[in-house]
Amino acid sequence: MNILGTIGELIRKDEISEYLTVSASDGKDVLFFEEELAIGSLLRFNALSGASDQTQIALNTVCNEKYPAGTIMQIIQFGSPNLEQTVHQYTKLRDIAEQQPNTDSDNSRDFCIDSTRSRAQAFLDFTRDRVVPSSDVRLTETNSYWTLKIPLTIKEFLGTQKELDQIQREIEDFKIMRARLMSQLQTAGIQSYPVETAEYLAIMRRYFDVYGDWDWRWDPQAQLCDQIMPPGSHIKWTDKTNRYLHLSGFADNEKHQRLWCGMLAIDSYPKSASLIEMFEMTGDPSGTGPQIGMPYALCTTVHYPDAMIKEQKIRKGQVITDRQAFGPMLRWSESLRHKYEGFALMGRSIADGDAPVEVGTTLTLFNRSRNEIHGALARIIPYYNSLGWRMRQERYLVGVSFFNQLPLSPSPTSILQTHRYKTMSGTHAAQFLPVLDEWQGSGAAVLLSTRRGRAFGLDFYAPENPNFNWAVIAEAGSGKSFLLQRLQMDYVSLGCKVWNIDSGGSSARACMISGGEVLSLHRESKTSLNPFTKVQDIDDEMSMIISLLGKMVEPDEKIKAMDAAIFMEAIKSCWSHKGPDMEIGDLIQYLNNQTPEKDRSGRALELAKLLMPFGPIGSYGSWFKGPNNFRADASWTVLELSDLKTNPHLQAVVLMQLVNAIKQEMYLARDGRKRMLIVEEAGERLRTDPGFAGFMSEAYSQVRKEAGSIGLVLQSLSQLYNHTKDGETIMANCPSKLLLHQTPETLNAAERNEWLNMNAYQRSIARQVHTVKGQYSEIAVFTPGGSGIARLVEGAYNQALFTTEGPAFHEVMKALRKGATPHELHELIERYSLATDEA
Repeated sequence: MNILGTIGELIRKDEISEYLTVSASDGKDVLFFEEELAIGSLLRFNALSGASDQTQIALNTVCNEKYPAGTIMQIIQFGSPNLEQTVHQYTKLRDIAEQQPNTDSDNSRDFCIDSTRSRAQAFLDFTRDRVVPSSDVRLTETNSYWTLKIPLTIKEFLGTQKELDQIQREIEDFKIMRARLMSQLQTAGIQSYPVETAEYLAIMRRYFDVYGDWDWRWDPQAQLCDQIMPPGSHIKWTDKTNRYLHLSGFADNEKHQRLWCGMLAIDSYPKSASLIEMFEMTGDPSGTGPQIGMPYALCTTVHYPDAMIKEQKIRKGQVITDRQAFGPMLRWSESLRHKYEGFALMGRSIADGDAPVEVGTTLTLFNRSRNEIHGALARIIPYYNSLGWRMRQERYLVGVSFFNQLPLSPSPTSILQTHRYKTMSGTHAAQFLPVLDEWQGSGAAVLLSTRRGRAFGLDFYAPENPNFNWAVIAEAGSGKSFLLQRLQMDYVSLGCKVWNIDSGGSSARACMISGGEVLSLHRESKTSLNPFTKVQDIDDEMSMIISLLGKMVEPDEKIKAMDAAIFMEAIKSCWSHKGPDMEIGDLIQYLNNQTPEKDRSGRALELAKLLMPFGPIGSYGSWFKGPNNFRADASWTVLELSDLKTNPHLQAVVLMQLVNAIKQEMYLARDGRKRMLIVEEAGERLRTDPGFAGFMSEAYSQVRKEAGSIGLVLQSLSQLYNHTKDGETIMANCPSKLLLHQTPETLNAAERNEWLNMNAYQRSIARQVHTVKGQYSEIAVFTPGGSGIARLVEGAYNQALFTTEGPAFHEVMKALRKGATPHELHELIERYSLATDEA
């Protein structure tokens, strides 16, 4: 570029900087000073995932405070495509796990780590591409800000000591005002934090380079307004007929050099409003209707004029309107009727002590394509109209409105001259604050998304959970298999040791392809599940061993109290002589040796006979003879019990002892490693096996002591509550519940019988979740940290890997039966995923 061109670019940069008024900051008190003789503060806060009456009352109080004339507050929700920090938290946990030596017998951890990195990249791609084909949703990260700005009483600063003293007093008053604001926000449930200078600059640069990285550079020697626009940057905004801003030269990346902005400004607010309706402004909450689908800034600005002058003006307008509204005029003129009702409402609010304020709301869209913004506005404006909002595209003052919605940028003069603000009371203004957003979960173990494109984190080991147990309740076809395999791969990638007890093979494919171990338990497997070998404290294990013995003698009933007492005596006696070397045969011998005088009822002899099939010479004896040799040394192990389906009694006993053996490893390891057991088809076992529920209830209460986690998989809540009295105990020890689609009849029964202690909101989302095959499945997540709906979306490869139907499923299962290697299975799935992408 020649010298004249360079000078021209610098002039354009300086022209833009004139409209940025924040010039300096006080790092100690986190205050910002403006050239127009005003001071302000920028607060960052976490948006609320819900609101109560207390929330609204507290916000009403905030908006009706007696602020100095000229005070301006902005409440901003900024949807940014910058998901790097969220994705980094997800991948960083895997990087830490990868640095730990792998002492397991398989390489599934490394495969799962690679899988999660692919998933992390997919989430970054979703900031640009649609998350699902049927919706305009793209992923964004929301940042919420609250500004407070007041004018100084000095109109022209000459630098005298008297003026400096006056400014210092006003600074102290402002700090008290800000502290009161933060306290009131805390009462509303909003935790706010003052933004420091480097972060302020990063936020401001984000508006001009929305697709770039966060830029935290700060030169303490230069004015702040001169550090936002880089040399060579330019905004085409002087053409008053242009409906869009064209920004160029703000990004370091050539691909991000050009950016378009389009704006909607408020024409009229709805007659009735609430925070929930404001929540709908960022897109249809169901995720199926109109969505913004790109980076955005939703801003409500509240200006506090001189209260006395404003009230006089309102009363004058009310008098004039009352005179006009005579006779039938209110029936003939709709606009007059609305004006009359508005003045009457305003008069009552002021009489009640509300502050008169001027409010404006804008929505700014950012995109590399002007056509994309045009399309987004075309679908959003009718959607807003359906909500009662009249928002119009800014046409003539788009540049001024753009700078007016920047943090701490509007002034009383710019507000007055743009005529984009509506007069109302502080209580009414409090309904139009964008302080709500979707609940985004907790933790970074599992990465999902919300309906409207927020990243959603899930972790059963989150600090707020009293224990780490969980349950998945999902009908067939609702996406249960995809969810379970996602959970297993994510936790294995963290170094968690995972066991899955299955009977249908839905997890075996993913486990084997990942390099994990699939153990098929059958008569020829020569596995001993002796329940005594690994016991250290017989008293701690007594109840679970008795439950196991009860299952052996009474397959269809829960063990009776007398039988439990007889078994306890027998176990104690045999343990005192043989310790962990004892076997089922020792119990049979002890019971057979009981004299008639001691065993008057003859029940001990009966129990001995009933245990015979599991003794040394019994048909099932090989499963419990000799030392327990069950070992599952892989990071990810799937225990297949399908070969035992023809013998339900043996299958049930083996299942219970597998749970007991895994629980013992969780307890005995004591190395700080997380361990997780997943029991699939648990609902069917609970329905047909009364003793299994009590056994699992005991296991749930024990594993939490050593970072153990148990997940039960059910098809319906009725399986847990209709057939066992232990369902309530199991759920009480299960803080995390993932509910996929359930029939209305099941949910009606759950509410009627109070199976789950859900509030109105939780009952509502439980009825909303649904699945669209080939696109996503929805999950109602209930945890101590909150409740909300998450979506599971998988790429083509994982769809082929996780599916339980169709050609890919049948081909992979055929290859598994033929003994295909993990590499061969991977290539097979890769072919199907590529075919899906091309289709």
